[in-house]
Amino acid sequence: MRHKFENKTENTLEKDDRVNFHFNHFDREVGIAFHSRNDVSSYLMPLDKFISSLQTSIEDFDKTELEVIKMIATVLFGQIKKIESKTEQEVTI
Repeated sequence: MRHKFENKTENTLEKDDRVNFHFNHFDREVGIAFHSRNDVSSYLMPLDKFISSLQTSIEDFDKTELEVIKMIATVLFGQIKKIESKTEQEVTI
């Protein structure tokens, strides 16, 4: 996806690289870590700024980029359903 913020970095994640998100509920921060063969870069952002930045970015997406967001949303909602189902099972035990 080409995006208006793309020119701010020259780093590209390769096929085997990964990105991890972590929410610290005590500080209400989102941690984002990029793991590649040569580097691990991590960033912290307050939750409200993360949500605001995400919303601003998505507003500029074209139809193709929105299709990618739909795929991401499907994965997220699938994981949420698994977690909720597991939590419900634990409560009934």
